[in-house]
Order: sequence, then structure tokens, then C-alpha cells
Amino acid sequence: MAKGFWNVLGEIDYEGQRLAEKLYKYIIFISCIIGFVISIITKQFMYTGYAALFSTCFSIVLTFFPWPWYNKHPLQWATSD
Repeated sequence: MAKGFWNVLGEIDYEGQRLAEKLYKYIIFISCIIGFVISIITKQFMYTGYAALFSTCFSIVLTFFPWPWYNKHPLQWATSD
């Protein structure tokens, strides 16, 4: 069952891996900065934690699975002849 599930999703190429890494770094960094600014304005530091938690969960969903947009540049392997 699980093997079939991963085969349906596909693979990630090298450019897709680079894109996924950039996405999770930018998502977490930007949302933590926004959460920190909001926590300074409202004087509630827990908003920084909420922003970090939400952005981590969001970036996991966005980058963990091999979505089709991560395989736009597949490698062409040489034949074994």
C-alpha cells in the first residue's frame, strides 16, 4: 500500500530539491519575523511561537511530499548499452 502511494506521487529532481529547500527556509524565516513583529506590537511573545509552529507545519506539507512541480527538470539517464 505505502509503496504504491509513493509511486503515484512521483519523484523530485535536483532543481526541485533546491526549490524545496529555499521554500522552507524562506517560509519559516519570513513568518517568524512577521510573528516577532506582531508579538512586539501586541506584547504577547506567544505569537512568535505560533508563527514558528504554523510556518513549520505549512512548510512540511509544502516540501515533504514529491509534488509534481518539483520534477520539472528530470534527469535523462544514459542507456546501459
